[in-house]
Amino acid sequence: MTIISNIITDNITENSVRVKCRTDQRTKITLYVTDNPNLAIENWDTIVDYYARRSHYLSMDGLMKGTVYSFMVMCEDCNYNKVDEFTTLGTSGPDPEPDPQPQEFLMDNHYFDGSGGQYGLWEDTDKLDINGPMTWMIWFRRDIFNLQQFFLSKGHWGDQLGWRMMVKQTEPPYQYEQIQFDVGDGTDLNYYKSNKGVTDSRDHFAAMVFNPNIDYIDSKNVTTHGFVCLDGDCDDYYMARSDTNKPPITRVKPYRAPMYLGRHFCDGKFYFAGMIYDAKIIQGDIGKNGVTTYYNDTKDMYNKQE
Repeated sequence: MTIISNIITDNITENSVRVKCRTDQRTKITLYVTDNPNLAIENWDTIVDYYARRSHYLSMDGLMKGTVYSFMVMCEDCNYNKVDEFTTLGTSGPDPEPDPQPQEFLMDNHYFDGSGGQYGLWEDTDKLDINGPMTWMIWFRRDIFNLQQFFLSKGHWGDQLGWRMMVKQTEPPYQYEQIQFDVGDGTDLNYYKSNKGVTDSRDHFAAMVFNPNIDYIDSKNVTTHGFVCLDGDCDDYYMARSDTNKPPITRVKPYRAPMYLGRHFCDGKFYFAGMIYDAKIIQGDIGKNGVTTYYNDTKDMYNKQE
């Protein structure tokens, strides 16, 4: 009969534990663990040490934090059946919802000369699709003024898919270059536009929030599902629609292709000319207060021209 001794638990974390023991003969050991000791032993979670030896180390992860677990160490020819306990670290219960964390897609001080030879690609991932509330924020400087230039683009407008963010001249008579953000659901397009715009080669801040679950009201008293912000002003915008008979888009159909940085998805069109200092995409709606707070917290880093 094999004797088990020196049973010790160590390396306990919020979701894992290690159990050590010794046997007086070389044997294989099984560790049984459960948070409900009333279950039949065959329904406990198990880890098996398949090597016949005397010193045994068995680790189990995937446990719940702040939880009391019962465990037992057994082997085929052992008579040991004592149940012991350990408690994982932390407080039991679901983890709190994390704050939206920015995903940075551009390095600081990324210069584009407008020739088309300088642009970036970000590999296709569903994190770039609008599957729920999202926020885009960008600091930039515009050096050449023409029809339109793109910050970020992940869409195909012939098929009315995806989204794109740009700075674009207003219709004649030319007045300024407005910030515009477009979304497509496969059959329709919505265009979010700033009422004011860029008229100089200075540093500016632009942001867009899209949230299919919240109604925003634009400057024309139209219900939208997002807003455009220019230099900290998140109220002076409006939304246009390719089909005015349809309600604002709530589901943006994804476009399976890389995201372009500093150009349109069409080759040879609408290259950005100037500096994109910083660009962030956040999976979450940080709201008008969150956008203006970020603007106020970062404006001293940019916007330094006299």
